Amino acid sequence: MPLKNSRSLDTYQAKLAGRSDYKPFSKEDVDKVHARRDAALKRFDNSFKGYYGWAVPLFPAKEHITFEKLEELAHLDHLRPFYDWATHIGVHASSRAARLNVLTRGDEKFKLSGPTNAGLADPAGSALVSLLQVTTSLLVRGRPITGDPRRVVVLKALLQLEREAGDAFLAAHQRLEEKEAKFQRTGAKRAKKRG
Repeated sequence: MPLKNSRSLDTYQAKLAGRSDYKPFSKEDVDKVHARRDAALKRFDNSFKGYYGWAVPLFPAKEHITFEKLEELAHLDHLRPFYDWATHIGVHASSRAARLNVLTRGDEKFKLSGPTNAGLADPAGSALVSLLQVTTSLLVRGRPITGDPRRVVVLKALLQLEREAGDAFLAAHQRLEEKEAKFQRTGAKRAKKRG
């Protein structure tokens, strides 16, 4: 990804290099990255500059390409609500994230901070399905299945693995919920004894 590397390098050099212990990259290193970027632009045109420049041939000329448009093109736009939900649970600093990242223990509420395995089943299941879809697409469209029955066997095996992994994530989620419920019951009993 020479363009992304070039953009990141330029930002680093302009905003961070020379501050504290952040050393700037040498002119030689910068020139190498810029040469790779320029070669990519020469080969693929200036439209390749954007974040989704690789997808320019898939859209009408001069159309602004977004992740949502790529989802629509792939007929996966029905999954947008799950993407929105996932990105607001501790990823983006929004009021929704602040509201969703709350743990209730007894009568008290806590803001979650740091990593947690709570609520992992849904995003893990979605990641498994996405990985299966991408792999299936590559197996089917990358090399036609006709004449090679092994690919069908591989696809069936991947589908089975996706199901088993999804079941394992769900089972782990249920165990975690059971532990939390037990913790809540124990805490309620202790509070009752004290009160």
